Amino acid sequence: GLPPQWSLDEAMMRAAEVEQVLRSGDSAEFINQMYGNEPAQWSAQLSGWGRLRFITNCFTRLRFCDEQGRLELNEKGAPGNQPDGYRPWFELRDHQCDHQQILFGHWSTLKMRLPGNVHALDTGCVWGGRLSALRIDGEPQWTDVMCRIICDPNG
Repeated sequence: GLPPQWSLDEAMMRAAEVEQVLRSGDSAEFINQMYGNEPAQWSAQLSGWGRLRFITNCFTRLRFCDEQGRLELNEKGAPGNQPDGYRPWFELRDHQCDHQQILFGHWSTLKMRLPGNVHALDTGCVWGGRLSALRIDGEPQWTDVMCRIICDPNG
């Protein structure tokens, strides 16, 4: 996801920060430091592992945040189950003005197509949903197929 404070250009710069450390000799230490829910809010003054953890959490775990951009990383369900004051990250931005297609995954409980230029790609294949692909050169076109193997969510 993208926190409401970041433009697409800023998101690309933040992704490059994480990429740089993953390509460096510090990558193993980054992996050790990357897990956790803090910091929960972006600040340009964030530094070190906390800054990289926040960036990574946005790109890999963000589903809900509040209008100030505080992340809610514990709720993984569909919209409507989140704590009061939190909304899906894509509802807190005017992505229409970004003039770019925004694709994201790792939120199979959405089970929906979103309007405009924001596209949820995870349609829950491993949980009995479908495997989906989106063609984005030109007008977006969806393709999906049934999955052959379904995982048991209980183990």
